[in-house]
Amino acid sequence: MKRKPQTSPDNATTPTDRLENDPILEAFLARLEPELRKLGISRSALAARIGVTRNALSQFFLRKRRPSLDILIKIANQLTVSIDYLIGRANQSEIVALIGQDRIIELVNGFAELTSEEQKSVLNYISAMRQAHLYGDSQTGRSKD
Repeated sequence: MKRKPQTSPDNATTPTDRLENDPILEAFLARLEPELRKLGISRSALAARIGVTRNALSQFFLRKRRPSLDILIKIANQLTVSIDYLIGRANQSEIVALIGQDRIIELVNGFAELTSEEQKSVLNYISAMRQAHLYGDSQTGRSKD
């Protein structure tokens, strides 16, 4: 009797199955290695940083497993890239161009230095600015036009 390949909760196939020609896995691998080199991070160091064994990480490179969403998020955070970039849905340069890198980096760095309470205040202020822009500011009489 032939056994059906088992799958784990992260939708990775068993180690006996290879995921050749999986476009998402191929894009992921094509982008992961250069990013690691660029940052000077070894595979072992990445594995430790994301909380998996080196063997588990090797399973991706051997095309025996796909990374789970949780692992993709952790890797993207370690490399400071988007998941869309990692899986081939967007070029990092396109993402950077969309967000205006200099201003976004300044905002993110400044925001990260704030306390939790200050961050809440900033988010409330942004929300109020959006409301004023969308519905007009009742105090100044300005509208969104």
